[in-house]
Amino acid sequence: MRKQSIFVLILLLFGVGSAFAQKVIKGTISSDGVTMPGTNIQVKEAPKVVAISDVNGNFTITVPENGKTLVFSFVGMKTKEVAIGNTTNFNIKMEPTVQQMKEVTITAIGI
Repeated sequence: MRKQSIFVLILLLFGVGSAFAQKVIKGTISSDGVTMPGTNIQVKEAPKVVAISDVNGNFTITVPENGKTLVFSFVGMKTKEVAIGNTTNFNIKMEPTVQQMKEVTITAIGI
């Protein structure tokens, strides 16, 4: 019985330690002064850890201890990678992707 109690105590200590190893990151995402709802935020080192910015462009994500980089993506915007370091609050500025069409062909068939 004593061995089982010690084993359970050890498991609880490891569980509590891993809970404290995580970091909560908050921030706001915008582009040209306009907040961006629906932006995808992902931890590069833990691809299953994701969040999406709310209606006001705010986000909160819990990063595991091995998380070093956040990846921000949105359709029509350049994907942005930001190093986390010791920072817990970010103001992210997204840049639009500029694509130029090479050719446009207009036909008048059937007129």
